[in-house]
Amino acid sequence: MGNPGDSDVLFEKYLSGACTPAEIESLFQRFGVDADEGTLRRLIQNALFDEENANPLLGPQVTAFTERVGDRLSKEISQQHSIEAPILTLHLRKWRTVAAVLVAFLSLGTLGYFLMEKNRQQVVQATSKYGGEVLPGGNRATLTLADGRTVELNANQEGIVVGDEITYDNGTLVLEQGVADKELGQEDEQTALAVEDLQLTTPKGGQYQITLPDGSRVWLNSASTLRYPSRFDSKERVVELEGEAYFEISEQKIPFLVRTQRQIVEVLGTRFNISAYLDDEETKTTLVVGSVQVASAGQRDSRLLRPNQQATLRGTVLSVKEVDVDTYIDWKNGLFSFQETSLQDAMTQLSRWYDLEVTYDGNVPATYFFGRIRRDNSLSNVLKILQKSGLNFRIANVEGKNRLIVLP
Repeated sequence: MGNPGDSDVLFEKYLSGACTPAEIESLFQRFGVDADEGTLRRLIQNALFDEENANPLLGPQVTAFTERVGDRLSKEISQQHSIEAPILTLHLRKWRTVAAVLVAFLSLGTLGYFLMEKNRQQVVQATSKYGGEVLPGGNRATLTLADGRTVELNANQEGIVVGDEITYDNGTLVLEQGVADKELGQEDEQTALAVEDLQLTTPKGGQYQITLPDGSRVWLNSASTLRYPSRFDSKERVVELEGEAYFEISEQKIPFLVRTQRQIVEVLGTRFNISAYLDDEETKTTLVVGSVQVASAGQRDSRLLRPNQQATLRGTVLSVKEVDVDTYIDWKNGLFSFQETSLQDAMTQLSRWYDLEVTYDGNVPATYFFGRIRRDNSLSNVLKILQKSGLNFRIANVEGKNRLIVLP
């Protein structure tokens, strides 16, 4: 085992992105020794304290935090020894670019979790070193009724339930009863039997949940739209999606279909995620539990998915691969999840959640991110974490619109 001081130097170089591949491998080998796990925890803890000027009030939290994540990080580092050499070289190159010891591997959001805890003890300031502050998104959505009228849903509620009435999750009415009867066409017995087309829309920076008439639950991500009937018929249950949503479908013999502009997903009872933003080149369907049949809109190709598989539709080509499903559903649980995520894809996630435009000052660097960050962080706190990759950022307000500028 080497001098503990050498570990400090290597660790600092790793965080700053200055390590050579040989130094990174040496660092991994050093931490692969059981006797050095205490050093690893100490280095993580010191880095956390240095990042936030060692606020003494957070000492117990940081100590508990490092205990929770230390074993996970040690395990991930030790696993690198079993990776074949060409793959290891690729990962080392990306890790050097990302410089993400505190962003990588950790299930609770690592430094993002730490920053979130500190924010609970202080007032969020209106400005940051990046030139401005942008608060995270929240529960924001608009309900569009059959006649085109809209209802801005309560931001203090998490979702709505569609039944004989439309209520929030806590049982309170979305509309006053008299207004609801009129809006939903329930003024007499004949119109009460009519099926109305409804629409739930989240803006950038918004998310919302909905329980459909059959009891199925849907989590709608930011900048997304779900169209659904006020009542399903006896032959099939059909909804339409633009954007991203996570589905938990109630098990019935009646098929449930999710239509997007490019594909159709058919299920009976299952849990899955669909990302079908119109400005994305790919539509991704990720299966958690059960089975789903994924077909392109023209029915040229279809695939049956098993749990932990993902179907990707790009143009007319439909492909299937095994994935870590948590990466694709973490947004539902309040996390950004990065697993070899490119800079552009990461910025797209930030753009949709913080409702901002992203521009690049110069060429887009080949940077990749690993790990999880809590979505309830302010934008500046997220940028502080991502800046470990060696990138710089600036926030500007242009004609009332927030703009994030990525600097070399």
